[in-house]
Amino acid sequence: MSQLFLAALGSQLIPMFCNTFDYWKTRSSFGMGSIEKSNKRFEKWLLWLVFLVCAGYALFLAFDAGCAGNVKTGTEGDPLRALELEGYGFGLSLLAAILGAFMLSAALKLKHRYAYGIGFGLAVMIVLWVVEIQLELYANQACS
Repeated sequence: MSQLFLAALGSQLIPMFCNTFDYWKTRSSFGMGSIEKSNKRFEKWLLWLVFLVCAGYALFLAFDAGCAGNVKTGTEGDPLRALELEGYGFGLSLLAAILGAFMLSAALKLKHRYAYGIGFGLAVMIVLWVVEIQLELYANQACS
């Protein structure tokens, strides 16, 4: 299910990335109607929503991995299933970090906006990783 979700998500996001980036690159151009601008704003908020959904689903998979088994010791549950769920969660965390970095760097008008975007992406990855570890430990105790 997760692979199907990621494939569907990727097929919809790539065209939106290109359209959104072109809009921000030429946002000062004349002749763009208000309907086109509102559609681009909708795409921007939709990408932020996808960012939040990816991060939330990654945390859900971390909790599910903790319930599936103990990866650290391998004594409880099914550690192979837990590792598989952790892998899916890592992919979604990485996608969330890339989305966040792209959207922040595209939204800022600062001189070093790409550096801020990369820093935000790294911060998202670190925070998600630490929270995922805590959720796994909590789920392992709660589901046992």
